[in-house]
Amino acid sequence: MQGWYQVSEVANALGVSKQTIRNWIAKGDLTAAQGTSRGSYRIPGLELDAFKRRTGLLPPVETALAPTEDLTNPDTLYRERIAPVLCELKASSAEDVLRRMAREPGLRISYSRFPTLYLAYVQALVDQAEEDLDESDA
Repeated sequence: MQGWYQVSEVANALGVSKQTIRNWIAKGDLTAAQGTSRGSYRIPGLELDAFKRRTGLLPPVETALAPTEDLTNPDTLYRERIAPVLCELKASSAEDVLRRMAREPGLRISYSRFPTLYLAYVQALVDQAEEDLDESDA
């Protein structure tokens, strides 16, 4: 899936309540961007697909790294760098990977770039959300 989705759209697509979606976001199971502290959440389509794979709602896919891709785009960064690690480690979220890295020195060595890549992904999401808000205000 491409694009961004509202909590209500994701809830309808997954057959759960909006509060369940918000709980998953709060627990770190589902990544979402929030434009302002009181703004509504937006879920990137690729994150929704990855969430479905992690929870068994979609079959896993093989993802090859593509170093020539524009990694400033959050969808591409997620697809090419974050999702493969989540699938490989069978992690429910990036936060889960980071917690495991804190406990397991081997993971810190094997996936040493993951925290930086995840931070870049989150920053790219925030930047894109701010751009979308600026466009909607104009």
